[in-house]
Order: sequence, then structure tokens, then C-alpha cells
Amino acid sequence: MFSLLGLLPVAAAVGSAAVEESLVAYAVAVCEAESAQVTWLGIGHALPGGEEAQLDWDGDPCRSRPELRLRIVEQGDLLVQVPVRPGLEVWVRTSVAPQRVLPGEDFEPVSGLVQAHEVRGNPVGEGAWRSRVTLREGQSVTTGLVVRIPDVERGANVTVTIVRGNLRVNSPGHLVGDGYLGESVRVVNEATRVVAEGLLVSPDTVRIP
Repeated sequence: MFSLLGLLPVAAAVGSAAVEESLVAYAVAVCEAESAQVTWLGIGHALPGGEEAQLDWDGDPCRSRPELRLRIVEQGDLLVQVPVRPGLEVWVRTSVAPQRVLPGEDFEPVSGLVQAHEVRGNPVGEGAWRSRVTLREGQSVTTGLVVRIPDVERGANVTVTIVRGNLRVNSPGHLVGDGYLGESVRVVNEATRVVAEGLLVSPDTVRIP
């Protein structure tokens, strides 16, 4: 456990437990974490403040070695402002590799807990992905490490459905690029040889409103 030197009377000092509790709450809120733990507070002296003291934090607690700043304010007066470099374990729930994945392998991420500083980039969503690199089991999966596997690959034959009010016209076509269900995709209408953008509503149908 950690303690602060009792240089001030108890009633006029902020205890280490209060500082740690405040820091944990700050880290959980900023990092959108599931849990956090202080392993090293990094403050070796007593801090002023009574029961009404407000502890305000600044800085990024999601980094592996965060550099933070603590301000203690009481009744509108700034009592102290100190730099803090604590030891923090901040755990976030994100997409992780279900097992070891080699480059070029397809897999579906699962939900798992990792430390916040290990999530480097934007986490991927659900669905199937193809790995660019070797992933270890439980490693966070971000967009820079994988390629999204399309629902329909480029060049696939589809039906192009053009909707104009109550009129619906179907024509053969093929995709210009990879397609994902429910998202926009470019398609060649083979009846007109025109490239248009539509919505991939099924694996074999593109609707152009």
C-alpha cells in the first residue's frame, strides 16, 4: 500500500487513498475503461486539503507511462498543483485475436480485456477479417493490423436495380470494387456501360435509388 508522509495535521491533509480513488475514477472515465488500478502513486509528500477539497486531474492516463498533473482546489482556492507520474493498469474491453493468427489468415475477433496503452489505433468491429501480420492470442485488433474481408468481391456479377418512384428496372452488372452489405459500392451497369454508385442490399443485388 502507499502512504503520504504526515507533514500536515490529518484534518488538513488529503490522504493517499483519496488521491488513488480519484485517479482511478479519472482513468476509467477518460479511457472508457472497465477497471483501473494504481500500482505506484508517485507522490512522496503530504498534500493540503480538507474534506471539501476537490481533486482535478489533467493529462492522458491511457498511456503506458502517463504524465499527469493534479490540482487540489478548496472553496475556489488552488491549494497545490503537482506533476504526477503514476504506475497505472487501465483495462479496456475491445476486439482481440481469439488465438494466434498468421499473416493472410482469416479470423473473427472476440471481445477481451487489454491494457489501454496496448490498443494502438482504431479497434475493428464484428465480422471476418484477414490479418496483415502475426497476431498473438489476446492481442488487440486494430484497423492497421488487418484487412476487412468483403461480403462480395470485386468483379462479382450482380443485379442492378434502379428505382424511380414506382418504376423498378433490373439490369445485369458487376462490382467495380469489393462490396459490403448495407454499404455503398460502385457498380457497372452492363446494359448502359455506366458506372454508378448504389447500395449493396444482398450478395447479388445493388440498388440505385
